Amino acid sequence: MTRLALALPLALLWACSGGSDDDKTDTTPTSDTDTDTDTDTDTDTDTDTDTDTDTDTDSDTDTDTDTDTDTDTAGTADTAGDTAMLTRSGEAVVNGGYVGTERLVYIDQGGYGSVICEVSYDMQSVAERTDCADCDWAYDIVTSNAAMVTDVGGACLALLGVDASTVGNLDGETRSYGYDPDYIGHAQVMKYDDGTGWITTTYVSWDEKTRVFGYDWVDGFHAL
Repeated sequence: MTRLALALPLALLWACSGGSDDDKTDTTPTSDTDTDTDTDTDTDTDTDTDTDTDTDTDSDTDTDTDTDTDTDTAGTADTAGDTAMLTRSGEAVVNGGYVGTERLVYIDQGGYGSVICEVSYDMQSVAERTDCADCDWAYDIVTSNAAMVTDVGGACLALLGVDASTVGNLDGETRSYGYDPDYIGHAQVMKYDDGTGWITTTYVSWDEKTRVFGYDWVDGFHAL
């Protein structure tokens, strides 16, 4: 009886303690304190701010407006502030008279440019002159058959007072030419009576055998 009385309280105590080991609750606290706060703060703050601010706007401010005001166009004379050089070029056979031709040639830019006016005509003597003291021969010569050779932009009208339709007005003019073979002791020159007397104009070529006389006489400069 006494053993039975002790067994019963023990059984009750066992039951109150939770029964078997299978129902035992493991209350052992987990001591793993790894909070792993991973303080790796690499927020990749790559500060490369290359926003490609290349401001090369290349607005090409080349202001070359080519203000060349030279209005010289083909077929017109560039006459602004210009002068033309007149050359009288002639050739003749002189054998008891004077028979030949003469050309009036105007070159712009003071003779350094181009021919802007050229007129030609025949020349033939009408009288012999005996008052040129130093001359081998001298004649009064008349022009005829005047013709327009070159006329750029009406330059001949400004220089000679004629154009292609009126160039014949140069016919019938009289000139007096002479030949001095020994000017200042050595030079062959042409003499010209300008109305006040005989003056020396230019050097000449003269062939005694063929009697061919030639010259290129620069006869001044004329405003355009």
